[in-house]
Amino acid sequence: MGASALPGVVLAALLAGSTTRAQGDDPGWSWRVAPFLWTAGIEGSHGIGPAEFDFDVDFSDIWDNLESAGLVFVEARREDVAILGDVVYLGLDLDGETALGGDVDADVDTTILELASLYQLPGGPFELGAGLRYLQFESDLEVGPVTTSGESDAFDGFAAARASWELGERWSLQAYGDVGAGESDLTWQAWAMLGLQFTRWGLGLGYRILDYDLEEGSEELDLSFEGFVYGVEFRF
Repeated sequence: MGASALPGVVLAALLAGSTTRAQGDDPGWSWRVAPFLWTAGIEGSHGIGPAEFDFDVDFSDIWDNLESAGLVFVEARREDVAILGDVVYLGLDLDGETALGGDVDADVDTTILELASLYQLPGGPFELGAGLRYLQFESDLEVGPVTTSGESDAFDGFAAARASWELGERWSLQAYGDVGAGESDLTWQAWAMLGLQFTRWGLGLGYRILDYDLEEGSEELDLSFEGFVYGVEFRF
C-alpha cells in the first residue's frame, strides 16, 4: 500500500467505526480535527552508500526552503476509547554538507502517518494504548558532480500514553509520549499541548519532539524533528 493511500484508509476506518457503533443508546463518536503548524527544526543524517548528508536546519531555514506541506491531527472518541490519526508531510529543498565538509544540495520529501488507539484508565487523567507509525523519507542528493537518490521507509509499532487535565472552564493541558520499533531501530515521540476551548472550536500551543533511528541495507537515517506546535481545532 502506498503512502498516499494510507490517510484515506485511516479516515475510512474511523468513519466505519462511527457508523456501526453510534446506534441505539450508544453515545456515538465525538470528533476533533486540528490542522496545525509545527515550527520544527530538523536535525540528522542520511547516508546512501558512500554519500552521507548531514543536516541541522532551524525552522526559519525550513520556511525559506519549503516547497509543500500538509499537517493535520484527527481524534475520534467514544466513551473511554480514543482513536488518533496524524499526518505530517514536508517537501524541502535543503543545503548541507558531507562528513568531509563538501557541499550538498538535497531535495527531501518526508511523510509521517500515525494511527493509535488509547483507553482511558478509570479514576484518573491517564490513557494507555498502542499504535502504528509510517515514515517515508525520499532524498535526491547532489554532491559536487555526483547525483544520487534514495528512499527510506519504515512501519513501526509503539506503546503510547497520554494524560489530560482541565485547568478551568476553558483551559486544558495534555501530555503525550510513545516509544517503539519495527522496521526502524527506534522511534519515539513526546509532546505537550495547552488548549483554549470555545463552543465548537479551540486554539492550541505546544511543543513536540519526534525522533527516528533507521538502518536499511546500505542506507542509514537519523532524523529528529523538534519545535513549537500551533493549531486550531474543530469539534463535532
